[in-house]
Amino acid sequence: MSDELALLLARSPCLVRLPPNWSDFFEKRGLTQGVMTERRQFPRIHLRSRAVLQYQQSFPTLPRPPFCYTVYTKDISRSGVAFLHGEQLYPCEQMILILPDGKPRKIEVVRCHRIATNCFEIGARFAANRIAAEHPAAS
Repeated sequence: MSDELALLLARSPCLVRLPPNWSDFFEKRGLTQGVMTERRQFPRIHLRSRAVLQYQQSFPTLPRPPFCYTVYTKDISRSGVAFLHGEQLYPCEQMILILPDGKPRKIEVVRCHRIATNCFEIGARFAANRIAAEHPAAS
């Protein structure tokens, strides 16, 4: 983890409250167990770590100040990522996610499922255009 990402994680509040029965959340590694009915293009791999989510304004009627939060990543594939956040996000919202490798990626929310109070599982796909290395959240 870069010093810049470590500093950003330290400055970004985490709103996620994992359910008590998820005490082993950060221990899972390797390929995820897929369901036979899933039609995924790429395999998913457990990525249990912290990342930084930077809000961006996507909808005129839903205020999203450009603020950063620490989120917990769940799994990742070549086309998308799942992560846990303490607030609900909505399909088609676009945000910036800085993963443990320190590179910012533009994501688009596909789904949001409430797990518990202050714990939402968000599924997002990576947007086609890449974010420049000099993105403000990355520095």
